[in-house]
Amino acid sequence: MAFSEDNFKTWFDLKKKERKYKIGSREYTSYIGEVDTFKKYMLALAMRNGYGGYRQTVLLSDGAPWIRNLREELFPDAQQILDFFHLAKNVTDFAKIIFNKDEIKYKSWSKNVCDLFKAGKTTDAIRQIKIFSDDRLSKNILNYINNNISFIDYATYRKKGWFIGSGAIESANRTVLQQRLKQPGMRWNIENGQHIVTLMAKAKSGLWNRDVEKATLRHYKVKNYY
Repeated sequence: MAFSEDNFKTWFDLKKKERKYKIGSREYTSYIGEVDTFKKYMLALAMRNGYGGYRQTVLLSDGAPWIRNLREELFPDAQQILDFFHLAKNVTDFAKIIFNKDEIKYKSWSKNVCDLFKAGKTTDAIRQIKIFSDDRLSKNILNYINNNISFIDYATYRKKGWFIGSGAIESANRTVLQQRLKQPGMRWNIENGQHIVTLMAKAKSGLWNRDVEKATLRHYKVKNYY
């Protein structure tokens, strides 16, 4: 999914004392297959939405290594951000095991650590995790954090008005893909599945009339289309 600053609004909720966001126009692209081909789709999507014409580009992701590599190759000038909620989930999953699923303990501890990350107190947050440094699981989460250490300065990102959560694209997984592909009794091969997700991406991007209808009319040589 791509969108520009021109297409979202921000405001400050005085009651909750936090910044709120609302995305207007956005465009999706979908590809079922290898990363090397998907990169072409992603670059084309970014360029259609003004990449290169804005002062700053932000790439928000779940921290997967292949996305870090994609940024380095295609968008080296972009600031990557690790989705805060993926980080929070990893912290919470770690806490559940450490505290043997004691809900009061793991929720309190994980909230404290996540609040430290969100406030920009990364060193303090990592220190809390390192208390359990003898545990193999702590090494896993610390590796995850260290691999994304340049992408978790959430306090700075929030001051700049940038998104730190990928809720919009997580929602699109349901509305663009699963809602159409995972209905009862459905089975797809890759080719037909690709056709459907391409059409869904166009529809959800508000581009059905411009791209799909006109392409269909041209294909069938219908005259006087507009």
